[in-house]
Order: sequence, then C-alpha cells, then structure tokens
Amino acid sequence: TKRVSTSSAVTVQPTVTISPSKAEALNHHNLLVCAVTDFYPSQVKVQWFRNGQEETAGVVSTPLIRNGDWTYQVLVMLEMNLQRGDVYTCRVEHSSLQSPILVEWQPQIPSPWSELTCFVSCTIDLMPKIVNINLLMVFILAGMRWAEPSAHGGSQ
Repeated sequence: TKRVSTSSAVTVQPTVTISPSKAEALNHHNLLVCAVTDFYPSQVKVQWFRNGQEETAGVVSTPLIRNGDWTYQVLVMLEMNLQRGDVYTCRVEHSSLQSPILVEWQPQIPSPWSELTCFVSCTIDLMPKIVNINLLMVFILAGMRWAEPSAHGGSQ
C-alpha cells in the first residue's frame, strides 16, 4: 500500500483585499467586496464583521473560481449602510494559514467639520478675487458713463 503524507501537501496562502464597489455614501446602501485570491486548496471560509459582530444578512458570494494555475479565488460581498465610525472586517480561514487573515476597512467619509473648514477657507481664498472683480466692474461702468455723450449738452 502507498501512503501519502498530508503534512507535505502543497498549500498556497490567499491574498485578501477589501474594496467598495463604488464611492462611499453615508446612510446609503453600499457594497463592500472581500476578494480572496490565489489560494490552494479550494476549501476556504470567509466571514464579514461590522464592529466585531458577524454579519450574515446581506452577504453574497460568487462561486469558487479556478484561476487556471491550480489556485482559486472567491469574492464575498457585503451590502450595508455606512455609518461614521464603523469598522468592517473580512476574516479568512484556510488550511495554509496558522491563524485567520483579518483585513479591516473603514469608510473614508469627510466629517461635516472638514466640509465647513473647506467652505470657510475656500471662501476666504476667493474674497480678494471677488473684490477685484467687483472693483473692475465699477471702473468699467464708470468709464462707460464718462465716455457716453451727454444727452443734454449737445449743440442745437
């Protein structure tokens, strides 16, 4: 009888990345994609967590995809409403790993204060230009009035 040692079996560790499917919008439906790629063998467990709590609703997975080089990939998507301060984690377990891979993602949503700061600083930056344009208009209008022939002073 022939024995195959499982300890010398070939395994390839997965690469894990998280990306939003579109630009993030606060309080709107968004889709996060956890891409688990280039792993072997095919058995893999992928879980989504929000602030440390497992998310099961709104999780959709593609079928296992063969890469053609004996490795596999899978996309596991999470539909959610972004809230400021939320932390999303994709957790991947695979036989090639001694411990699960955890990849975190946080929405990059500007705070209202940063928008207000930009509005104030942008307005301050534009003020000299607005004043210059207004002064230019005053001089143009004054010049046009001065150059205008007088309706009352003409010869008769």
